[in-house]
Amino acid sequence: MKKITTLLKFTPAVLFFLMTLISNAGNYGLNLFLSRYLGPVGFAEANILATLVLGISFLGMGIQLTAAKIVANQEEYALGSLKKSIRVAGLFICVTTILFASQIANFLQFENAASLIILFAGLPIYLEMSFFRGMLQGAQRFEKLGQSYVVEMATRALITIALLISLSSFGMASEFVAIGFLVSFVAAYGLTYRKIEKTENTQSIQKDLIQFFGLVIFYEFSQILINNSDIILVKHFFANNDAGLYAALAMVGKISFFITWSMAMVLFPRVIEAAKEGKDYNKLFINSMAAFTVMSIGLVVACLLFSKFIIGISFGEAYLSISSHLWQYTLLSCLFAGSNLIVYFYLSLEKYLPVFISLIAGITQIVLICLYHGSLAQVIIVQIILMTILLVILVSYHMITLYSHNPLAKFKLAIHISQSKS
Repeated sequence: MKKITTLLKFTPAVLFFLMTLISNAGNYGLNLFLSRYLGPVGFAEANILATLVLGISFLGMGIQLTAAKIVANQEEYALGSLKKSIRVAGLFICVTTILFASQIANFLQFENAASLIILFAGLPIYLEMSFFRGMLQGAQRFEKLGQSYVVEMATRALITIALLISLSSFGMASEFVAIGFLVSFVAAYGLTYRKIEKTENTQSIQKDLIQFFGLVIFYEFSQILINNSDIILVKHFFANNDAGLYAALAMVGKISFFITWSMAMVLFPRVIEAAKEGKDYNKLFINSMAAFTVMSIGLVVACLLFSKFIIGISFGEAYLSISSHLWQYTLLSCLFAGSNLIVYFYLSLEKYLPVFISLIAGITQIVLICLYHGSLAQVIIVQIILMTILLVILVSYHMITLYSHNPLAKFKLAIHISQSKS
């Protein structure tokens, strides 16, 4: 009976995981609505806005992890300086992107730049909100952190659907989608906001933070390249109908990535805490990877066996032509998600070589898609090969690091090898 009670007990980490699942499910639900309501061509443009937000969110994640590290290390006196820097950077990025909105719209084959300008106007709010989320993460206040994702999702869904249905005659679908994002940023900001005391950093702490933030941004940039460049390049190289089909495929296939993201958010502060206290942090990593592997296998098998059912019930008959590629895209997403979990683990331990390995993979992906985009199938296969290589390299790095820092593990490995030979 005691075991059952323990299993049913919702810890803050479990609640956070459930709330992020609810948030992701809500975002998927909204995207399913948009795919059916707008059709492949209209959905291609709306999905690019969502892809740009994902790109923005990776920049926000760099800010979030830096703030989380500060709080987890009990260095709150560094928060004031970081917040000020984020506010200045947010305004600079906002102004710059708005100035180039027309050029970006032309590259992405948008009818006009209005939706992009609305979206970019919300950048300073989003980045500062990411800072407050990092404070919650570092303090392991996972319930409040999870609530912020649910509120952001619910606000976006309600505003977007209400505008599309009530003002459909205006034909401003992408603008309404952008407004939904902007209002959701404001709502999440209001929930997470916390007044920060004005304090001064010591030079050494400030230097460490700048180094960590820079390396995290390097990694988040590599994630932007790997996770979003394919959608943007497909939108550029292919017709709008094909781009809409590919966007639908990617939306289902990337479920595994968002599951591991939830795991990584819980893993990051706990590994920092365990390392600081001299505890065995490798066990946390092994448990996370084991759970992820089981889920990934299940997702790939399900997408292989029920691809037409999943695409048909999610998007309708107009998208069925892409269903045969669903398991392949899910596989490549799982490969990248596994790599992502390894990199976050080493980020928490302040080991940064995996960051640069990921960045090289992201740049390579863009080059390969630019060279090989004869069909959507070719784009997917190129990514599967690259993500397999990336995961093999990172797993090898982990094994080398583990055995080089653990004499007992080395001894066991030597015994295993000698027994195998005999």
